[in-house]
Amino acid sequence: MKILVTDGEERAALAATRSLGRSAEVHVAASSAASLAGVSRSAAGRPALPAPLEAPARFREEVA
Repeated sequence: MKILVTDGEERAALAATRSLGRSAEVHVAASSAASLAGVSRSAAGRPALPAPLEAPARFREEVA
């Protein structure tokens, strides 16, 4: 199973990534690849996405 965790700069995203990474492939989306949750060993991928508040249309397109 693949899971996308958004807002990778937040501590809650790090906790979710660590927990979900035990049983799933977790990808962490953030505005930069070097986010707090993105650098976790539990993160399989870390796509850099546009900030949803600054460019909501681009964010939607990238996630889709």
